[in-house]
Amino acid sequence: MNLKILFTFSLLWLFNGAFSNNLNYKILDGEWEVVFDTLNKSGSHNIEDIKQIFDSIEPVKINVPSCLETYRKDYEGVAIYRKSFFVQEDWRSTNIEIQFEAVNYIAEVWLNNEVVGTHKGGYSPFSFRINETIEIGDTNTLFVRVVTPIILTNQRIDGLGRYEVPSWRGAINGGIWQSVALKSFGKIKIQDVFIKPNYKDHSVVMELEMENTTESKKQ
Repeated sequence: MNLKILFTFSLLWLFNGAFSNNLNYKILDGEWEVVFDTLNKSGSHNIEDIKQIFDSIEPVKINVPSCLETYRKDYEGVAIYRKSFFVQEDWRSTNIEIQFEAVNYIAEVWLNNEVVGTHKGGYSPFSFRINETIEIGDTNTLFVRVVTPIILTNQRIDGLGRYEVPSWRGAINGGIWQSVALKSFGKIKIQDVFIKPNYKDHSVVMELEMENTTESKKQ
């Protein structure tokens, strides 16, 4: 292997090692609570209404990740998840994101009564920065409102309904069906890496996209 290429990959490995030492995860998988909002009372997208639903409907214990159909056969519509968790003191002064590997199909996320984001798409991972909403050294409460794919019924929720062209439907389909985690990392982060090889002169160019959220940014 060309020494230039070897040096480039060695440099990338060193960068990755230096920044990953500050990376910590808190897995939120396991037991959550869920209510099936069959009347879409949460359609106001208001956190107070969502909390009211949890007070009026007996929640079901559900394991995350999993699909809603394993708890209610052929369910289509809205389900609201709730999870409480504690964040340790050593995460203070770090950047924190909540990361979902996949939720099918529409996901709205609230943390400690504040909206942190919305995502559409059942198979792609997504994350939100939650520095301003998370409580360090205290208990946090997470709500996730999910609109499942709608294939069997004639409902239309948040613009989502049956396709004009008939579609397949798996036996298990909707909900938080992949892992959820909190991610804590330092003030400097590698966002993306792009490596451009040049076969003519046996060289590579490595481009790094970095985020620097330190108070005094140095070049």
